[in-house]
Amino acid sequence: MSILFYGDPHGVWQPLFEAVEKHRPVAVILLGDMDLDEPLRVKLKPVWDLAPQWKYILGNHDTDERMFYEHLVGDYPEGNLQGNITMLDGRLIAGLGGVFKAKVWAPRYEGDMSEAKYDSAADMIRRTARADRWKAMGDEIPGLPLSHRDTIFPAYPSGE
Repeated sequence: MSILFYGDPHGVWQPLFEAVEKHRPVAVILLGDMDLDEPLRVKLKPVWDLAPQWKYILGNHDTDERMFYEHLVGDYPEGNLQGNITMLDGRLIAGLGGVFKAKVWAPRYEGDMSEAKYDSAADMIRRTARADRWKAMGDEIPGLPLSHRDTIFPAYPSGE
């Protein structure tokens, strides 16, 4: 049995389809930057049933547009491996994707420049104007702006 990792497709799926058909993995893990123009399960329909498990981590482009995020996390939240560990084919797999963003790690503000401006997602939410908070039904991090859904915070992954 095997686990297939496929990274940075940026909308190019044919190589994944061919690999899944050829190798019939027990799981497929997508490594960010999907650039989905339709929901994940629709996009992968030709091979979805050929692999029993599908997981993913967010890439820096998966939060570029609301559509990309919703077509991934909104369509298949149970596949989100971001900040989690799961057992696949007898192996522990950790989803530790994300982006070190300047707004958190190298901000221009008064204070100690050796410290991050925001310690966690919860800290950023508390200090973000209500009008700038992102709202989505079933949201696992209510209020975190879309552009920071892939951000690594010092308190990563829980953000508490």
